[in-house]
Amino acid sequence: MPFLNRAIYHHLFQTTKLISLIVIVSELKEQPIYNADSWRESLKYCRDKDMELICLSEAKSQPQATKRLSELNNGNLQEVWIGMRQSSLTGEYYWVNEDPVKSTNWQNGEPSIETSHKCVLMGAKSDKDFSWRSEDCCKAFHPVCYTETEILESRDD
Repeated sequence: MPFLNRAIYHHLFQTTKLISLIVIVSELKEQPIYNADSWRESLKYCRDKDMELICLSEAKSQPQATKRLSELNNGNLQEVWIGMRQSSLTGEYYWVNEDPVKSTNWQNGEPSIETSHKCVLMGAKSDKDFSWRSEDCCKAFHPVCYTETEILESRDD
């Protein structure tokens, strides 16, 4: 089952999720450093590039993505916007790609009970353990964008 991407890989995986994780990691290197004025602007920036704010809906995806972010971070980035926010209606946190929230990596004392803190930042340095905290959505931080993999199934005719 081959897939198309800008990078060439020596191993193909059988599940869509695993392939998607590889793309999250590989696509981070191609994103310019862009400081968005808000979480919403970060989301728009990614979508304008046919991408999405990174969604770490499964615990196994975070180490790969954070490892790549750590490799690419030149020390300037402290925190980055991710694709999670709090619903104003239910108070629950959700991923913008509509994946269920299965696991989280909140800093101690997070998420905040501040009513203005509805969006989620991830620490961009390994000494911060890439943990998450809620923040006011109107603050300026860098987004981390990714794209899903296209999968083409081969047919035996």
